[in-house]
Amino acid sequence: MRWPLFIGCVMATLLAFCGPSGAGQPERVFPGVSWATKSPAEAGLDAGKLQEFARRMGVDDPNFHSSGCIVRYGYLVYSWGNQADNSNWASATKPVLSTLLFFAIKEGKLKSVDDKVGDWGWKLSDKDKPMTFRHLANMTSGYACQEPPGAAWNYNDPAIQLYFLTLEKVFGKDINSAATEYFRPLQLQDGTIFSSTGRLITTSRDFARIGWFWLNRGDWAGKQLLPRKFFDDYMKPQVPGNLPLSVTKKADDYLGIGSYGGKPRPTAYGPGKYGFNWWFNVPEGGSAKPFLPDVPADIIMAIGHGGNFMVLMPSLDLVIAGRGDWGHIMPGTERVKFNANLKLLVDAAK
Repeated sequence: MRWPLFIGCVMATLLAFCGPSGAGQPERVFPGVSWATKSPAEAGLDAGKLQEFARRMGVDDPNFHSSGCIVRYGYLVYSWGNQADNSNWASATKPVLSTLLFFAIKEGKLKSVDDKVGDWGWKLSDKDKPMTFRHLANMTSGYACQEPPGAAWNYNDPAIQLYFLTLEKVFGKDINSAATEYFRPLQLQDGTIFSSTGRLITTSRDFARIGWFWLNRGDWAGKQLLPRKFFDDYMKPQVPGNLPLSVTKKADDYLGIGSYGGKPRPTAYGPGKYGFNWWFNVPEGGSAKPFLPDVPADIIMAIGHGGNFMVLMPSLDLVIAGRGDWGHIMPGTERVKFNANLKLLVDAAK
């Protein structure tokens, strides 16, 4: 055998199967009008464990109306339930608002995440005048709360309502029109994604495209739609682990804008684990327990009321978007269904 020819063949074979994800793994791809598919086995996943995951999500339980999909390497490798299920993702919407914030900065409509919210026509209280888009995206704005911006953590849906409404002012159009424009390269399969009230109303297979976009740090099919620096800087916890919880007892929505969901809630597991509307597994500083002990350190989550979730596992090239019985979230606790369900997906990739 001629060694140069042999080595060339070996290298060609390796290049065919080694993409950005690492040696021996398929090259990442991006969906067109619809997702390309592979079987779980072709994507290196255990089909039986994926079926068990769907069962745990309640695919056979009419009380849950569970549906979702699993993407690996950019291929749709497993789905369950009604793939045309086009309903509200609740608070799992919030990272999409931050994605649009980044597009506003890229397009020069804002200078940075530290632009002042009050510059967009709101009559903010003296306490709230220092408020920035960074504060809104990190749940530290202080809006409707006692504390000034940056002083305390509060899972604050009135402030998210302010975030959504201010982005509409920035774009000069409704949020769905802005999303349709900036997400056009993603070729959303099922059409428009936002309701008139700024809630994400879409299918899991389209929501998963936004997850795949984040997992690829702003790249889509070789085009950097958003600067990678945004993801390098902001795709990690932003709220200091030692930030105090808000002591607010009653919300003061003095702008009369309403709420994106519920009342402000100073949840104990926000500081150190939250940033730009994502929840992160490894706390800021890395000193405390992970959010979920039995899954990779690098996973990030979009979490919505009623069992609406999207989970990104960059080290496994996995995106999971689904509705169903994920189970309660008790950060740092092994014996909860949420942790066990995600561990099943990790085990499926072994």
